[in-house]
This record gives sequence, structure tokens and C-alpha cells, in this order.
Amino acid sequence: MHNNKIMGGAAMAAAALLLTACSGGSDSSSSPEAVATAPTVAPSPDATQRQELYRALEAIDFGYVRRTGPAVRHAMEVCADITAGKDPATTAKNAEASFRGLDEQESVHDRGQKIVDAVKRSFCH
Repeated sequence: MHNNKIMGGAAMAAAALLLTACSGGSDSSSSPEAVATAPTVAPSPDATQRQELYRALEAIDFGYVRRTGPAVRHAMEVCADITAGKDPATTAKNAEASFRGLDEQESVHDRGQKIVDAVKRSFCH
């Protein structure tokens, strides 16, 4: 009985997604708003690229790699900004904000571009 409930719930969820995807008579993919709001998926670094990323971030501040999970997650956010085509100043500012709190020093001010460069060199080409 429990499996039937799970299967029924999954079928309902799939139907809802299908209806949502097919609703509306117009093709929204051609509208400028759809392009502007589409999320950018950043690549995930493989094991070798992670090691390169850790070395590059460690050269900026050892604290960045103290906890590697958040460092990779924040680096992927930086890469998403890069691949979305955000302007360099915004990307650097977002990188500083994203890595704030992982550093060992009080401020990460003026490190944004260094972080962006490290992300680009390691996996976000």
C-alpha cells in the first residue's frame, strides 16, 4: 500500500510538470524575458580541477580551503556569473561577497578579481 502511494504521488508530480511545461499557447523560449531569467548552470570541477582550485585559492588566503565543500560551491557560483556574462566588476564583487567568512583575515576586500582568476584557471574556461 505504501508503494502505491509513492507511485501515485510520483505520477501526479510528473503530470503536473508535464502540464506546466505544456501550458500556454505561446513559445516562451523566444521571449527576451525567458532568456534574461534563465539560470546559468556552472560546470562542476572534476578531481584534478578541484586540486588546482584549492591551490589557487590557498595562495590567496589559506582560510578559503579550510572547508573545501563551501569553497567549491562558492567557486561554482563565481563560475555561474562568468558563464552568464556578467560584467567583470560585478563578478569580482560577487566573488568577494561569496567567499567572505571563509577567509582567515578580517576582510576579503580587493580579492574578488584574484578569486575570479583562480576559478577561471582551474575549471571555468
